Amino acid sequence: MTGRARFWIPSALSPAEYHSLLFAVAAVSSTFGMVQRSSRAWDTYPESTIELLNRLEPYLVDISEVTEWPGTKTCGSAVSRFLFKSVEQAISIVAQATDSLWDWANTRLPDDLHFLRMNGSVVMGSTWCTLDAWLDIDREEEIHIRQKLMKTISLVRAVDDYDEA
Repeated sequence: MTGRARFWIPSALSPAEYHSLLFAVAAVSSTFGMVQRSSRAWDTYPESTIELLNRLEPYLVDISEVTEWPGTKTCGSAVSRFLFKSVEQAISIVAQATDSLWDWANTRLPDDLHFLRMNGSVVMGSTWCTLDAWLDIDREEEIHIRQKLMKTISLVRAVDDYDEA
């Protein structure tokens, strides 16, 4: 398996930088996901959440009840995790609906946008409650992502070398 390094994503991205990040990360991912509190009945979700999930429905891969997702582990309470195909059309819908990683808050939209590889490992994670966002990528993915990112985005490597994962 190829070694991976963690890169922190700046918390203050412009909408254009954020959108370039979405498309760059999506290109090396298989799926992307978000979580919504399960205790809420569908008809009590915010209208913006229902609209987004309806627009993304053609790209839906799975809905499951989980207690863990990238960057978060609950104390037993399950949430609904929605996974979608990481394709350009779906990412365009997400980009139209959001201008920041921090728009992913349960008051308006589901929480914690994240991107996964085919094997389920994390490419990008974000946690709204701590305002953290990161990439766990190998050298090839880093090159690909950096080529697609706006040059104004500065990714900060969290470790000196690529970890053997």
